[in-house]
Amino acid sequence: PDSNASSSEDTSKRWQHGGTAVGPSVLLTKAITWNLYWCLLDPMFDDATMRVKSDFLRDVDGLRKRFRYAAMLNLCFAPFTAASLFLHYAMKHAEHFYSNPNAIVSNRGWSEVALWKFRLYNEVDHIFARRCARAHKPASEYVSQFPSPMMSIAMKFVSFVVGSFAALLIVLTFIDDSILEVHLLGRTMLWYAAVFGVVLTISRSLSSDEDAYMDPAKKLHEVTRHTYYAPASWASAGAAVSSGGGDGGVASEFGQFDVAHSRAVLAEFERFFKFKSLLFIEELAGVILAPYLLYFVLPELSDDILSFLRSHVKHT
Repeated sequence: PDSNASSSEDTSKRWQHGGTAVGPSVLLTKAITWNLYWCLLDPMFDDATMRVKSDFLRDVDGLRKRFRYAAMLNLCFAPFTAASLFLHYAMKHAEHFYSNPNAIVSNRGWSEVALWKFRLYNEVDHIFARRCARAHKPASEYVSQFPSPMMSIAMKFVSFVVGSFAALLIVLTFIDDSILEVHLLGRTMLWYAAVFGVVLTISRSLSSDEDAYMDPAKKLHEVTRHTYYAPASWASAGAAVSSGGGDGGVASEFGQFDVAHSRAVLAEFERFFKFKSLLFIEELAGVILAPYLLYFVLPELSDDILSFLRSHVKHT
């Protein structure tokens, strides 16, 4: 499809590389993204021709007004937005957390910044979603190869203590099942048994397997085969990049990920692949911070934003 917005060279390629994964920490949430669409991207294009409006690129005051108007709307609806986010998160994950309690602290997902980095120019939604879904398993396996020794020791100790109490409670239940109706500190033993089960499941999931096969380079390469994104800082010096292939099954190599085992690469990767609980907290923070950003920060940057667009947009 035609477009009068020029794409950068590396987004026109299937593989994106060079530099580091991300610079300073970036808070990009769905709430902030929606506001940017409404204030910036939607009014930028002409509905009839789908070309960038020339007058939009020079209307600095108009952009500032849209940002501040959006800030007022966000401030008014912030309590309702936060409540709906909480309800949506609880209803979406309640059954999963019930059947798999360790998912509360172990499940991860791609951040909004990662999705913006991974998406190809003019890529359709369902293909992009498929690529990200395919990359999820190797990404989880990659981060799981960096267990914290102190955390593992602590969780094994917790598993031992809680498991001992749970085993004792089971034995006492076989002797006299009325023990489950006994109250301790205002709670029945049945309640304690349920808590022991949840804590035991979570602690065991956080304990590392000492006999597990470790190959961070292989797992990171599997991730990049689906995301098509591999900064030079993730690979050894002189690693080459080639493009080609189709969706998912890419016959490409990104050299050898000789530094995939380093904590520096892991830290960069984890800024893309975060715990879902942390992503939820960031979404709530985005709802709270959106009015401030839209009213005080972005209006001051309106001139710079439009200047950037004027230098990167060509009219045909």
